[in-house]
Amino acid sequence: MIPNEVYKEKREAELRLFNARLELARAKAAKAEVEGKIKHLDTVKDLEERFIAAQKSFNDLKQGGEAAWEDLKGGVEEAFGSLTDAFNRAADIFLDSALKIKREERKDNHE
Repeated sequence: MIPNEVYKEKREAELRLFNARLELARAKAAKAEVEGKIKHLDTVKDLEERFIAAQKSFNDLKQGGEAAWEDLKGGVEEAFGSLTDAFNRAADIFLDSALKIKREERKDNHE
C-alpha cells in the first residue's frame, strides 16, 4: 500500500474515533447539571465545529490530486491537532464537572 493510502486510512479511523468521542461528549452535556449545562453545550459546539473542519480538510485531501498532497496535508495536520487539543480541554471540563458533582453528593450524604 502506498504511504498516501495508509495516511488516508489512518485519518479516516481517527475521524471515526473522534466522532464516537463527540457523541459521548454530547451525552455528557445532556446529562450535566443545569448550572454546568451551558458550559458543556458550548464545549460540545466547539468540538462539533472543529470536527467538521477536520472532516472537511481531510475530504479536501482525499479529493485532491497527488500534486496538491503536500499543500493539503499541512491543513489536515493542523485541523486534527486543533481537534485533539479541543478534546483534551473538553475532557478536563467534563472531569472537573464530574468531580464537583461527586463532592456535592458526598456533602449531601454527610448532612
